[in-house]
Amino acid sequence: MPLEIAQSNLKATASESCCQRAQHHGQSDAALALAQGNSQDSAALPAPAPSAALFPRVLTSSLLPAQGGVGLVEVPTQIQALQAKVVSRLLEPERLAWKVFQLHHLSDAPCTRALAYRATILFNTISIGCLQLSARLTGYVLAFRALRPHRLLKINAMPAEDVLNEPIFYNRQVSVPLGSSATGSATDSTASRPLTPHDHPLLLATGITKVAHLQAALQQQHPAAFTACLQSVLMTMPPPWRAIATSAPTAPAWRQGLSASGSQLIQNTQTGLHHLLKSHD
Repeated sequence: MPLEIAQSNLKATASESCCQRAQHHGQSDAALALAQGNSQDSAALPAPAPSAALFPRVLTSSLLPAQGGVGLVEVPTQIQALQAKVVSRLLEPERLAWKVFQLHHLSDAPCTRALAYRATILFNTISIGCLQLSARLTGYVLAFRALRPHRLLKINAMPAEDVLNEPIFYNRQVSVPLGSSATGSATDSTASRPLTPHDHPLLLATGITKVAHLQAALQQQHPAAFTACLQSVLMTMPPPWRAIATSAPTAPAWRQGLSASGSQLIQNTQTGLHHLLKSHD
């Protein structure tokens, strides 16, 4: 009899303990659900799963503590910033050996060799895959383009020298309507694309790749078909650039030549004075 009473009491105690654990487990689930709800409300970001709602997103973690983040470094953005910083030094006037190699690689791809755009490739719309660069240099160029560099001057305020040095191909300002064969002006449609060598292969074959080349070609006599090609390219440019391209070329400020003794000279065309550069040995 006492054994039966003890067993009955043990079963009652175990049942009560199970009920308490179940109740405590239910309270934990309710507390977890409440915490998850508060986390979702405070972050204002939908969680992919309830189990991940307590962990902040990557972008949230990178925010400053004052903005609700924890100030962690967002590694891909940090790498991209360092890559863009390196390649941006190509545009600085310092003459360094590594710049020569990088500019050579930018200009030596089959699709860009005839263009001779060099550092201008960093700004234009040519496909990065077409450049056939190394993985490291590809990362540099992509990081720099991700900054979306733009001109400080408006198009109509650019000096004539800068306009003449602008590339004709892969230039966002020299564009044709989408689906067009470059026969009309870019103002005919709101959707447009930059002009490419495939639109006018004859220009590339004759070495006309910049606005200055187009200006010189417009001053000469050509067959009717080639003249029509030049005019169609001219109409794809902004009006201020069009006016500069159709104007007469100005005389260069300096001319290079040799003296009677074989010395190399440069002459200022405005003053007529000659300056000695070096002597031939």
